[in-house]
Amino acid sequence: MLLLALLLAADAAPVSPEAPAQTELRAPLLERLCPPVVARWNGEEMKREEFLLLARSDGAILAAGNNARGMALAATQLIDGIYQKRAALICASREGLTPDLASGKAEYLRQEAQAAPGQFAAQLSVLGLSREQAIRQGADTACVMEWQALLVSRQLPGEIESRVYYQQHLKQFDSAGAIRLGKIVFPCQDEASAALAGKACSIAENALRQGETSFEQACKNFGARDRNVADCQSFVPLEKTRPELAPAFKLPAGQILSVQVPGAWILLRVHASRPAGPLPFDEVDREIRQSLAAADGAREARDKCLKLLKEGDYRNFLRQPQN
Repeated sequence: MLLLALLLAADAAPVSPEAPAQTELRAPLLERLCPPVVARWNGEEMKREEFLLLARSDGAILAAGNNARGMALAATQLIDGIYQKRAALICASREGLTPDLASGKAEYLRQEAQAAPGQFAAQLSVLGLSREQAIRQGADTACVMEWQALLVSRQLPGEIESRVYYQQHLKQFDSAGAIRLGKIVFPCQDEASAALAGKACSIAENALRQGETSFEQACKNFGARDRNVADCQSFVPLEKTRPELAPAFKLPAGQILSVQVPGAWILLRVHASRPAGPLPFDEVDREIRQSLAAADGAREARDKCLKLLKEGDYRNFLRQPQN
C-alpha cells in the first residue's frame, strides 16, 4: 500500500531523462491562475514565483494542458502536498529523524548514471533545480518515508481486527481454487537436452506410478540439485500458477502429472487441492494485519501533519482566496 502519496510526490518529483518541452507553454496559464501569494503557514508566505518553480516538475499540472479548471485543481493539490511534506519533516524531526544528505546524493548519482550524458543536468536546469537542491529533495523524501515506516511499525493489529476485516471483505480473498504441489524440475537448454530431460522425467513418473518409490524418495533420486526440487508446504492459488501447471488443478490428491515448460520438464504430484472460494483466514491473516498496519500508519501520519498545519494556521489561497 502507498502511504501518503502526496507527501512523497510533493516538490520531489523524479527526474525523467527528457525535459517536459510543453512546460514553458503552460506557465503563462498557471501564472494567471495563481495569486501573488499562494499559501501561508506559521506566518511565512509562499510567493507565486516560488510556487511556479516548484510546479514546473509536477506531472498533474503538466497533464492538465490548457484546461484551466484541471490546472487549478492540480496546483491546489500540489500546494497542499508541499506543505504536508514540510509538516511531515517536522514530525520526523520530533522522532529524531533527519534528512540524510548522503542518501540523497546516492540517489542523485544513481539517476544521473541512468541518463544519457548531459541529459540529467539539462533536466535539472529546466526544472530550476541545482544539484544541491535535487540532493536535498531526495534526502527529504527518504526521511519522510522513514518516518512513515516507523509509524507503521508501531501498529499492532490483533487477530480480532484481522478476522473482522476478513469477514467484511470475503470477496477480496476469493480464489479460483488452490493447490499444494510437489515438483521435480528437469531443466534443459536445447532440443537435445530437452529430449534427455523428457526421458528422465518419464522414468521418474513411471517409478512413482508403479509404486516403486515415494515422492520424497523420488526427489532425492531424480532431483539432481536441491534447486530442482520444490515440495510446496502451502497452497498456491490457481490465478498465481503458471498456465502450463493449470491441468494439475483438475486432478485429485495423490495424482502424478508431467508437463513441459520453456526450459524444463516438470514432474508434479498433487498433495492437496482446494475448490474455488475465499482463501482460509489463516493464509491471509498476516497479509491483512500488514495492510491494516499500513492503513493505520498512514492515517496517523496524515493526522499528525494536518494537526501541525492547523496549528500554524495554514492557508491555501488557491482554495480560499484572500479577502
